[in-house]
Amino acid sequence: MKEYLTLQKKYSLPTIESLDKYFQVSSIEEKKFLLKEMTKKIHEKIYLFTELLEDILNPETLSSSHESSMFNEEEKKEILKVFRKLQYYNKQYLLLEISSDENEQAQFIKEILSEWETITFELKKIIIKIRNSWNKDKKIKLELGYFG
Repeated sequence: MKEYLTLQKKYSLPTIESLDKYFQVSSIEEKKFLLKEMTKKIHEKIYLFTELLEDILNPETLSSSHESSMFNEEEKKEILKVFRKLQYYNKQYLLLEISSDENEQAQFIKEILSEWETITFELKKIIIKIRNSWNKDKKIKLELGYFG
């Protein structure tokens, strides 16, 4: 991706391979605003995991209630830390959408990539616990509302 190589030199960005590993940015077809498209791709993943954690911290559905019940209060405090970090980047992305500043977009990409391994390490533990909860024979508390 020759367009990226120019931007990489200009802003001291990480290699395309390192970004692709986590965010699959080489699949971006629109090259005119490449950094903007990259931040959008990164945001998609941030948003996905933010939604997952929010469902654990504030369950509103049967599945999220079940998954939330797998975590004790101390674990939920740790989940909240990850959630807050993701929300910070979520809101940082929204600021980028307003400003469209290429330098700020480059900074966002560098910053999130430097944090992503730590974030995904924590996410992986959480997701494994959730996944495994569905193999347990735990009674799911069903609270049915009024259907009239």
